[in-house]
This record gives sequence, structure tokens and C-alpha cells, in this order.
Amino acid sequence: MKKELSKEEIIEQYIKSGEIMTKERLEGKYRRYNREVNKNIKLTEYLSHHLETAKEMFPILLEEKNEYTRYLASINCFQLGIYIEKAEKNLKEISKKSKESITRFDAEMALRRWKNRDKNYIIYHTEEQ
Repeated sequence: MKKELSKEEIIEQYIKSGEIMTKERLEGKYRRYNREVNKNIKLTEYLSHHLETAKEMFPILLEEKNEYTRYLASINCFQLGIYIEKAEKNLKEISKKSKESITRFDAEMALRRWKNRDKNYIIYHTEEQ
């Protein structure tokens, strides 16, 4: 991402992506889902270079009503090395309480990968909140 983004623009994009990803996964429209995944990867990469912005916005996203947005925010917190305890708490809650079995599974696998420090997890920073 070359353009500087405001905290509000990033939050809006996360929420929008979470809503789109929820809908498209449940409807089996994986092409659009995958486009949103790619947008999220670019946002996370951008935030790895703008950690202060990330620290300001993730507390908001970790409380978002859409659970897939909270899921995305949680795994991105792991990748950025911020708000780890809150991210773990969110994923545990989602893995137990989500109405969607695939979302429960995703949250459970994200926690497992985090706890095992899966080599495929991209970690941008290692500092604890």
C-alpha cells in the first residue's frame, strides 16, 4: 500500500471485509472471499510499518460485533505482536460460541497455530502489548 491511510479508513475496511468474508464463505463464493483475504494481508503488512496506528485501532476492532471481524483482528494482533491476551480471549470465545461451525473451527485452528508458533504464521513484531 502506497497511500497513507487514516485509522478510520482502516477500521472501515476491516469491518467491511469481515462482513463480506462472513457472507461469501457461507454462500460458497470463495473468489470474493479470497480477494478480501488479500486486502487483509495488505492491511496487516501496512500496519506492520504503522504500529502506533495499529495500537490505536485494534482495541476497537477486537470489540466489533461481527465475529469474523474480531477473528481477523485477533489473528492480526498475533502477527503484529500486540494485544495478545485480548486476541486469545476473543478466539477462545469465538471457538466456543460462534453459531457458524466453520468460524468456530477457524478460531480453534488459529489458537492452535499461535500456541504452537506455527512457522507459517507471519510475525511482523514480537513485542508484547
